[in-house]
Amino acid sequence: MVGIVNDTCLGQIFELNTYLTGEINLKNIKASEKYQQYAGRPDWNRIGKRIGDEHPNEDIGVFLCGPGAIAKELSAMCKKLNPPPGVAGNPRVSDGSSKSRKFRFYKESF
Repeated sequence: MVGIVNDTCLGQIFELNTYLTGEINLKNIKASEKYQQYAGRPDWNRIGKRIGDEHPNEDIGVFLCGPGAIAKELSAMCKKLNPPPGVAGNPRVSDGSSKSRKFRFYKESF
């Protein structure tokens, strides 16, 4: 994954953040200028809102290969941050003639 942020083209498309949980010895954590590292549980609504604000007219893919509990949280975040079609301030309509931000959630299971 770190290779993505090191690639000049892919690094402009993907944002990588790591969240470390559990007992952590912060002396052993190496900081990187290429991506953000956080300790503790992610606040998905805050993260989603920030990304949505940065990309107001784009589709935003949210990808997960992980536990069902996180999938439920991310799916709920996407639904919460997607205004329904036809609502004032959201020009996205069912025929796709106009576009605003839309979160799309994808879960991979192996």
